[in-house]
Amino acid sequence: MKSKVIILLTMLCASLLGVAQDVSQEIVIDTNALPYLQKAEFSVLGFGANYEFPISKVLSLDSELGFSSGAHIPNDEVKFQKSVFNPSLYVKTELKYYYNRYVRVAKKLPTRNGEGSYFAIQNKFLTQRLFDSKSPLSAIMMYEVHWGIQRNVYKNFLFNFHIGLGHSYDFTTTGSAFYTAVGLKASYILSSKKITRSSFDKFW
Repeated sequence: MKSKVIILLTMLCASLLGVAQDVSQEIVIDTNALPYLQKAEFSVLGFGANYEFPISKVLSLDSELGFSSGAHIPNDEVKFQKSVFNPSLYVKTELKYYYNRYVRVAKKLPTRNGEGSYFAIQNKFLTQRLFDSKSPLSAIMMYEVHWGIQRNVYKNFLFNFHIGLGHSYDFTTTGSAFYTAVGLKASYILSSKKITRSSFDKFW
């Protein structure tokens, strides 16, 4: 009788240990899921406020509003003209597909704050310059397909690089052009919390 009780207790302990291991594995997977990121971003062309949130285990939507150098399309070529005190306003959305995060987990490489490599589709609308009526440049829509990397270089700092192909359309002159899409930017993470309706309650 005692031997049967010992056997039952052993089996129960083994099953509980297996459940605990499964739970711990699930927790590890969850901690490596794509995060919610509220960021301040800085690039060669400008700066903006950004919110990136996951829509699946491998897809995220990156939306941004900010100020940038103005642009136009003379002779089928996109040209930017930098002016610190006379910027253009831009709105950008980017759909990212992270294809190697599970590989990074398996190799015990960091995945904090969305580290990984990705393919992306991006569109960006750039207004005319805000304050210069004599040379306002153009309102432009830019579409891109690119490959990129995102790395956490310090506690709350991200480095992002991408390269690909883009097409732009000038609403002011009706011109258009293809261009090589190269981007380099640094981001500071302001928060890793999900933005919900209650996030705006303090403003009402």
